[in-house]
Amino acid sequence: MVTPLVLILSAPYLIASTDRKKKTIMSKITFEEAAAKAIEFRNERDWKQFHNPKDLAISISLESSELLELFQWSGTDLEAARKKPEMTEELADVMIYCIYMANALNIDIPEQA
Repeated sequence: MVTPLVLILSAPYLIASTDRKKKTIMSKITFEEAAAKAIEFRNERDWKQFHNPKDLAISISLESSELLELFQWSGTDLEAARKKPEMTEELADVMIYCIYMANALNIDIPEQA
């Protein structure tokens, strides 16, 4: 079983954990540290061979669609607050794939901001 890497948004930091259900999360880390953890996680599993820009762009789009799906049929509830835990997970998935895409294209995200 593969242990997922979870990035949790907590501006201006990211929190990284390898357990989606874990209530106590690792200490806050910077974006650069979170990106390094995501890359390390990928490399430990030898997944880099599958991470070309085309497939990563598809994955970003798919994960973004999963985030968007949480708002489907929400009516006047524009924030869908009751779905925040799921939104957090999907947003983290998008961010992880963006980190992988930036790595594949040799783009330093903080430098571009």
